[in-house]
Amino acid sequence: MPRWSGALVMALGLVIIASWYARWQKILQLVPDTAPMQYNTAVCFILLGLGLILLTTGRQGAARWPGGVAALLGGLTLLEYVSGRDLGVDVLFFTPYFEAATTYPGRMSPLTAVCFICLGAALVVAEAKSFRSRRLAGTGLLACVVSVIGMVALGGYFFGIETAYGWGAYSRMAVNTAGALVVCGGGLLAWASRQAASEHYTFLRWLPATGSVTLMTMVGFVASENTKELREATHWREHTFQVILAGQGCLDNLLDMQRGLRGYVTLGDTNALAAYAAGQALEPQQMAQLAALTRDNASQGVRLERLGEALKELLAYDAKVMSVYQAQGYAGEVKLEATGEGRAVFGRVRDFLRAFAAEEEKLLVVRNATEEADSNKITRLLETGCGTAAVLLLAGNLMASREMKRRRQAEARLTATLTLQNAILSSADYAIVALDRHGIVKTFNPAAEKMLGRPAGEVIDAATAQMWSSVPAVPAPAPRIGMETSLLRAGLAGLGERETTFIRKDGRHFPVLLSTTALADARGEITGFLMVFSDISARKLREAEREKLLNELKAALAELKTISGLVPICSWCKNIRSDKGFWQTVEQFVHAKTHATFTHGICPKCAEKMMAGL
Repeated sequence: MPRWSGALVMALGLVIIASWYARWQKILQLVPDTAPMQYNTAVCFILLGLGLILLTTGRQGAARWPGGVAALLGGLTLLEYVSGRDLGVDVLFFTPYFEAATTYPGRMSPLTAVCFICLGAALVVAEAKSFRSRRLAGTGLLACVVSVIGMVALGGYFFGIETAYGWGAYSRMAVNTAGALVVCGGGLLAWASRQAASEHYTFLRWLPATGSVTLMTMVGFVASENTKELREATHWREHTFQVILAGQGCLDNLLDMQRGLRGYVTLGDTNALAAYAAGQALEPQQMAQLAALTRDNASQGVRLERLGEALKELLAYDAKVMSVYQAQGYAGEVKLEATGEGRAVFGRVRDFLRAFAAEEEKLLVVRNATEEADSNKITRLLETGCGTAAVLLLAGNLMASREMKRRRQAEARLTATLTLQNAILSSADYAIVALDRHGIVKTFNPAAEKMLGRPAGEVIDAATAQMWSSVPAVPAPAPRIGMETSLLRAGLAGLGERETTFIRKDGRHFPVLLSTTALADARGEITGFLMVFSDISARKLREAEREKLLNELKAALAELKTISGLVPICSWCKNIRSDKGFWQTVEQFVHAKTHATFTHGICPKCAEKMMAGL
């Protein structure tokens, strides 16, 4: 998976670069009217894909270089956003020819830059030798964060939540960028998990919690931005209501004015005239209120100007009615009204007010829809985000429970193993001593106590084998502790089996057969040494006795060899001639050669002959 992920994002980066040169805008955007994948973004994906592929080959150490360059490009872009300065990074390789949903030409979104910093840093530390387990965990967790950010951005495109893939007025993350981040982060996460598992280290139980925290952070940020949009939509909806109510109030006031004027000229009602005068005084305030409320709407401003002109005509006609009534009475007013001029003037004012209100009602419908859409977005976002986070936390809890169960099982097996080990160490006839890499005693079994005459509490974590060894100690600490230095400091000459001499607590020397083995961890690094030895004194004594017997046997065999071969013997009396020519009996000859002593008797045959002769 890591290799295929790297190859896929590399291929995508190359296609995007080719699309910029070939002007394939549909491939650059995928979704119309959205941000395209920028040229620098494609370059970073090529670098990250190359780093992923290098991690899966024999050149893992080289992955840090493309990762570092990708992190540098992301960091410089983020610095441009933070500082507000143009460092020329955006058009370093290519100058774009269109800028949909982009703040500056060629600049990737800040969210994309943050993801490239995380992925690049993960590749840099992925193959570090020191603290390897922790750095593998860091690599996996960074990859998990990037994957979650990419998935949130994709969810934003799916649900129509713009703040999920863009911050404020900054450049938006392209939809193909979001998908590539998910693929790249997933591949790097798979590689880190596999490497950690091969080293008997797992950080998978932390992934659900990391994903959940990242997801909730993103959801919180997006929900905060959407809440601002919802508040703004609500404000504009309420504003539209105010405009509609103000327009309706203006129309009601005009109707009251006309009723008051007609009441005065037809009935002579002075109260009606007072009502007309009050409405006439209120009319400028209402028009000023409408102008203030629609200051942001140019088309409504034009309608208000025309309404104001129509109102002037209406007020002028009202003044004319008043003067005719005062000069000619009711009959003159009736004659004037019969011309239809009043109805026409008032009709124009009413039509302008109705058109004004109709436009506001259209805006109200749009703003109601916007408010409802923003509310639905927040609802979907919170439901999806919280549900996903809950699932992740549940998965994390299950993984943690499973891990705890495995740990308890491992602890139980370890306890059983330690019990068996302690039983073996306690009952073993051999002395067994374990040392750490610095030569400090960590294990000292009863057989070692008996042979060396020292209690375990006296030496464990407090002494080295130098206490009872005859090997000279290292005079000064070495700057780097190697295996040879550790052995010498521990009082050991080397690894393997050999005979040496140990010293008991009472000062007595005794010979031992010592076997020394190096202990190593999963990476092959020396972690300590194991000494197994036995007292070979009932053995040295047996060897000395055996040597003595062998020497005596050799001497006897040598003497026996002196009477082997031809021996001159008399055929009559059986005397034997010596090397010097003297004749002697068989008894004398054998006694001289073997130091054997003879006892004399008579065999049955000879006894029978003797008895016959007697």
